[in-house]
Amino acid sequence: MKRTLISRYSMTIAVSIERELLKLRDLYLSYAGTYNLDHKLHKALSELNVGDQLLLQEKYEKGVLYDQARGLPVGQLSKVVSQKWLHSSDTSIPGIVVAMLKWRNKDSDEAYQSRHKCHEWEVPMVELQALK
Repeated sequence: MKRTLISRYSMTIAVSIERELLKLRDLYLSYAGTYNLDHKLHKALSELNVGDQLLLQEKYEKGVLYDQARGLPVGQLSKVVSQKWLHSSDTSIPGIVVAMLKWRNKDSDEAYQSRHKCHEWEVPMVELQALK
């Protein structure tokens, strides 16, 4: 018996991705500065490159950025921006490193300077990507 294919159906699903380039005010710029220079965080930051993949995840009600390749935290969002992104349904939000910034103790407000354990550190500038 010969079979004939009468019709073939295909389905296209449109997915919209929200991309947001985080600004300096969106990041907790002192995050790495609160760790001694010999902490593994600083080594992980020194090995980050533009294009590296990050994941934003909630930790203690804060938005923490993890290096996907190493599984280490490399940054943290500000309180306000953490609340915005962490109220989405995603448990992990992907991001990408778009630049690396040098931040110094003296660049911070005087109220934060006494908390720092090093004089300068790196801060990843990040673009987050989430489904709308």
